[in-house]
Amino acid sequence: MAELNEKLLYETAWFARNAFAGVENCLHGRTDAARPLEAHFLRNLLIGLLDAQRADPSFRHADMLEFFAFCLPRLKDSHAQILQDLWALYMLGEKRGGFFVEFGACDGQKLSNTLLLERAYGWTGILAEPNPVWHEALKRNRTARICTDCVAARSGEVVEFLSADQMPELSRIAGIVPDDVHERNGNRDRQTRFAVNTISLNDLLESQGAPRVVDYLSLDTEGSEYEILRTTDFDRWSFRLISVEHAGETEKREAILTLLQSRGYTRWRPDLSRWDDWYVGESHAGSAPI
Repeated sequence: MAELNEKLLYETAWFARNAFAGVENCLHGRTDAARPLEAHFLRNLLIGLLDAQRADPSFRHADMLEFFAFCLPRLKDSHAQILQDLWALYMLGEKRGGFFVEFGACDGQKLSNTLLLERAYGWTGILAEPNPVWHEALKRNRTARICTDCVAARSGEVVEFLSADQMPELSRIAGIVPDDVHERNGNRDRQTRFAVNTISLNDLLESQGAPRVVDYLSLDTEGSEYEILRTTDFDRWSFRLISVEHAGETEKREAILTLLQSRGYTRWRPDLSRWDDWYVGESHAGSAPI
């Protein structure tokens, strides 16, 4: 029996052959020729990862393969943009009857990180969404508790809110300007301005009767995520899992990482979470599912 190949994937002939041939075909507009090459490349890549795992049990991608295997039969059920809902279920062992907090929730359906948890697994929770363009649909689509205040660093303030007319899911607080691709590309240039009341995460959780341990916290506020987390009382509230959008903003991302690590949270596989970072609470740290 042939021995397992211990070369780096980059060193294997199939990798270079398929990668360069696929790129060349795409550069010359031959996408039909590139498709079978891509399929072959992905098959061999997965086989290569499995070979590496078998050759070295300490191979650091074992949890990635397990997560992929978990997601594959459930992809059709996911509503989240980058599988945050399946990640929560994977890490929590498909827990039923859990508790989530999500903001901004938009219409509660399209690209929702918590809809699957609510509908298929019996979770309850809190949805926060200050933009009135979403409120009617949000109430229609979801059974969770809904807060229409703007989650922010402090409660009781009135702030200016910018609703992006063409892409309302990109709406944000006027006073915090994110350095993200949407701002640079002008996706928020056409906007409607209005005033909203603020509520801190501490007061949101208290007013809605949240449990002291929340299973999953999902933050996507187009720029104000760090300010919200910075003022959260982590001695009073704990979260088994947190997903937070950083949108490629390095400074904000590093500030959130430093803050959450100081509170005992571990960042889980940032190579998989794209423009998010996913964190696991201290009592559940480690790459294996909880």
